[in-house]
Amino acid sequence: MGNVNKETIIAKLGRVELGSANSVRAMGIINVCPDSSYKESARNMPASIAELAIKIEEDVADIIDIGGISTAPSKIAKAAFIDEESRKLVMAIQAIMDVVPSIRISVNTPRSKSADSALNAGTKIVNDVSGLKFDPKVKQVVSKHNAAVILMAHENHELLGSAINRIKRALAESLEIVKSAGIPSQSIVLDPGLGFFAKPAALVRLGQHRNQRTELPSKARVAVMCHDF
Repeated sequence: MGNVNKETIIAKLGRVELGSANSVRAMGIINVCPDSSYKESARNMPASIAELAIKIEEDVADIIDIGGISTAPSKIAKAAFIDEESRKLVMAIQAIMDVVPSIRISVNTPRSKSADSALNAGTKIVNDVSGLKFDPKVKQVVSKHNAAVILMAHENHELLGSAINRIKRALAESLEIVKSAGIPSQSIVLDPGLGFFAKPAALVRLGQHRNQRTELPSKARVAVMCHDF
């Protein structure tokens, strides 16, 4: 028998695999906060959340990402909303699982308490726009639940330098934070946060830089939001 080329799996988000046969995956967005910058995704009641979740699945998305509280940099530190965020995330998870139980769900939160509540409710992916820099305990929560994590490039203070170098430095810092939690590399996805750093053309340059000696893993996964374009 000749050699059989097997698919290379480089990342897993829950049961969603990324690899040679699945190099691109689609994520739909549902925000249960009224101040979301992406208004088409905003829903606040279980029935409307379920309706949008069905549409997202029909549009062949692989993952639904839920936002409970705005993650805009100016609002990310408002800890007073943690209980409200946890409640909204759990409500949305339950509404989605009731109508499309096969789709994978991620929760967009940088807060460990909210992440823990969501993982207890059934999701397997945490999407942390702070790259674990707002609440480092998120890494422990992810590890405890054997979940996957999406780390977005995030600077606590804006630094000087090209967009590419800033993205690389920010992601390298997040990888250093997550390293001690024992989370498998296949369960880590990197989001360059293009909307915060540069225009979409930077994605092309970022891909070119991955073939050079950098502080990022050679098999770094890249996530891009549609409103970056």
